[in-house]
Amino acid sequence: MRSCEEVIQRNICSRCGSCIAVCPSGALSWRDEEVIFDRSKCIECGLCLKVCPFVNPNEIPLAKPMAYLSARTRIPEVAERCQDGGVVTTLLIRALESGMVDEVLATASRNNVLFPVPIIARSHKELLKTCGSKYAYSPVLSLLRSISRGERIAIVGLPCQITALRLMEKLRLKATENVRLAIGLFCFQNYTLRTLADIGLRELLDVRADEVKKLSIRGGKIIAWTVNNDRKEAPIAPLDAHALPACKVCQDFVASLADISVGSTGSPEGWSTVIIWNEKGEEAFRDALEAGYLRSRPLGEEGIKRINRLRRIKARRALKYIQDNPELRALRVR
Repeated sequence: MRSCEEVIQRNICSRCGSCIAVCPSGALSWRDEEVIFDRSKCIECGLCLKVCPFVNPNEIPLAKPMAYLSARTRIPEVAERCQDGGVVTTLLIRALESGMVDEVLATASRNNVLFPVPIIARSHKELLKTCGSKYAYSPVLSLLRSISRGERIAIVGLPCQITALRLMEKLRLKATENVRLAIGLFCFQNYTLRTLADIGLRELLDVRADEVKKLSIRGGKIIAWTVNNDRKEAPIAPLDAHALPACKVCQDFVASLADISVGSTGSPEGWSTVIIWNEKGEEAFRDALEAGYLRSRPLGEEGIKRINRLRRIKARRALKYIQDNPELRALRVR
């Protein structure tokens, strides 16, 4: 295998965007929630395979957490827009303000909460557009090809995207030489826009996509808040069958290779769970705390147990899926 074409064809591409960022010939692009491969442009350099998180799942050793915390923003305009505790947006606002980074690669919403779009944010105002979780695919790493040389950047990504970022760093690619902060997001699985709209909203919640102002998946439920301020919820289980193979082969729930990871699992509503993995993550969190932008408290043992339970479930699911589909094992680095 000399390119990621087979990964794409077997639907185990995680849509992280790393292959698009590193392809020197423009053979890879993004269209309609898919990575498009143009064989006529491929020069078979193999870079796309070297940064693919599915092909190289165990290339980088996992860190042990330095701390588990529960936190929430103190910035009112973030609190008004955020999903849970607003920690990710708050960390990024402070990182820009302090000069730690010049640009942020993240995901905003286009039109409504269902339609994610990767953006390069350079201001407080632009970061506010990224508030709230998105549950469809966004190739945020593809933006690395658009970064100006010398610009210090922060990246917000799912576990697959953070893994791909570390693979890119391992290759010492210029696109990643100025990454100053990698924020990971908890993720069990993502969905296509059609799945979210047709099954998640229309069938499970009896609501149209254009009626939804906020969407959350938490505690085994899909929850939507409408423009009329109604709250609708239903068990998420019926959506599981519609998750793509790309998510079913992923073993990482908490983005273990990030500098700092954030999610809702383990914390009460209105708060975010924070896992600090290394000194960079600790520095970014402490700076936001000392600036008065965050409030924080230790995460309780029950919260940590809940996180570790989901980590085990996701890892076991991935191993079983690969065992049940032996043709996939041949595509992975050994």
